[in-house]
Amino acid sequence: MVRLRAFFWLLLAVSLFWTMVGQAGSMLPLFAKQSTDRGFLGFTLPASWFQSAIPFFMLLVAPIFAYAWVRLGARLSTPGKFALGLFFAGASFSLMSVAAAMAGTGVLVSPLWLVAVFFLQACGEVVIGPVAMSAAAEVAPREYVGRVIGLVWLFSALGAGLGAQAVRLGDALPPDYYYLGQGIVALAAAAAMMLFGRRLREAFAIRPASRPIGQPVRESSTAIGPAPH
Repeated sequence: MVRLRAFFWLLLAVSLFWTMVGQAGSMLPLFAKQSTDRGFLGFTLPASWFQSAIPFFMLLVAPIFAYAWVRLGARLSTPGKFALGLFFAGASFSLMSVAAAMAGTGVLVSPLWLVAVFFLQACGEVVIGPVAMSAAAEVAPREYVGRVIGLVWLFSALGAGLGAQAVRLGDALPPDYYYLGQGIVALAAAAAMMLFGRRLREAFAIRPASRPIGQPVRESSTAIGPAPH
């Protein structure tokens, strides 16, 4: 239970990440259609084509991150990887706020702005997705691994749903403030994850004693927060 309580904070990070990155299928294509110069060699690129950017970049960067995790080993903890993923998401929306501010002057901005945003989000997704699944399998009791992995998908869906509701703020706020506000929240969450990462690492290091399946585990006295009575 100690490790699962610590893992709850990572689930919140998953939701925050998908609240933002989930908008890659809503707000960002709308920006591509309305505010991006999509002309290329006399041909107007369809706004929908930008949707292929994230999976394309994921294919490119996945081997790089896989190599980095092997090289870094335990020097970069699970909370540190989550902080990195949130940083990519926050940086993407911060960059998007600059593009939105330029588009607010009435000019069509370069598509390279969106390409850079999608690149950052692809890096974040490559980090958050596999690491969240790996952490779920690591912290869960062996008989509940499938359920805890299901929680990752549940919180991902929750984040995407919140993102679908957050887009309504786009009608009430200037676009640059809309993106910058969410970017600051993600960057602040990344900083908090780094700040409290040591406590989370200590909680993850607590391993249950060997037991038959179904036998309850006695929690360690080093648990984060009050132990249940």
